[in-house]
Amino acid sequence: MSLLGKISKAMKKTTDFHPDPMGACIWDYFKGDVQAKARVYSSVGGVRWLSGAYLFRTYEQMPLPEQQAIDLACGKVLDVGAGSGCHSIILQEKCTVTALEISSLSAACMRQRGVKNVVEADIFTFDNAQKYDTILLLMNGIGLAGTLEETPRLLEKLKSLLAKGGQIIFDSSDILHLYENDDGSIMLDLTANYYGEVIFQVSYNKQKGEKFPWVFIDFAQMCDLAEQAGLQCDYLCEGETGNYLARLTVMV
Repeated sequence: MSLLGKISKAMKKTTDFHPDPMGACIWDYFKGDVQAKARVYSSVGGVRWLSGAYLFRTYEQMPLPEQQAIDLACGKVLDVGAGSGCHSIILQEKCTVTALEISSLSAACMRQRGVKNVVEADIFTFDNAQKYDTILLLMNGIGLAGTLEETPRLLEKLKSLLAKGGQIIFDSSDILHLYENDDGSIMLDLTANYYGEVIFQVSYNKQKGEKFPWVFIDFAQMCDLAEQAGLQCDYLCEGETGNYLARLTVMV
């Protein structure tokens, strides 16, 4: 089957059976719709719009934490949740990159953009004998664990993919400020789940994706989870929006 045929099949599969609004937004922007933007609903932040342009940003357009992550990446790199491939495109100029993406449309877009090694798979079922010197999870990719309780499972999976001396570079945020009252006090339900656990839903044009959980993990909590998994967590830098970049390495 030709590449165009595979893409058409992926688009039909995605649209008819498994709505992929973010992938559709990425695809449309790549094919020339510069107005393409996805509607993102979150259980703590309401609704915001994510433009296709942002998903195709260049190195110069990236915030400092992303630039630093790219600068620190080396060797064989696994780019988890690669999306449009904006990180992989840059990294493959100096590294051997595997772009891992669950979205068929996003994967098709990356292949057409020239990303050399694209794998369409879920990180939890990704089975590869190759080990990686750098594993990247940017745009709060570590949050794909969904909940705080499931994060150790993700860390163990990532650890199993690391080469000796390898590194996991990720960013996340402490979103406690979203629960702050006008007087500066914090209102939390102590009987509820961890405050960083959020429900998202993405829609684009007539496609509406399923609701899914995502978790934003404060740095202290992340250090505790990392230690339990036999990993050391080092703080690298802070972004303009209060997010942080960190690195995980195997404890010796």
